Amino acid sequence: MKKLKKLLESGPGKIIAVIVGLIVLFFVSASYQQGNAIAKIIAEMKADSGWLANIQTKATAAGITLDKQLRLDALWVLSQADEYKGKWWNF
Repeated sequence: MKKLKKLLESGPGKIIAVIVGLIVLFFVSASYQQGNAIAKIIAEMKADSGWLANIQTKATAAGITLDKQLRLDALWVLSQADEYKGKWWNF
């Protein structure tokens, strides 16, 4: 309570800085969670030879690297996954 009182007495600049810091922390945390989910999906794609071959075909047809196509497909899978519905990064 003393820290809150001191913060309130310090003026709006410091309060705004704290709020901005909390917002940044939220987005960094959410981005980290999304990155972990994407990495997991890509690992699953690479472990499935049929799925990987299909993604390679799509990458070749699109004229992009396999890594880029893996990421695009992982983002699509993530956007469709029920366990991730409602997250801010969902398309």
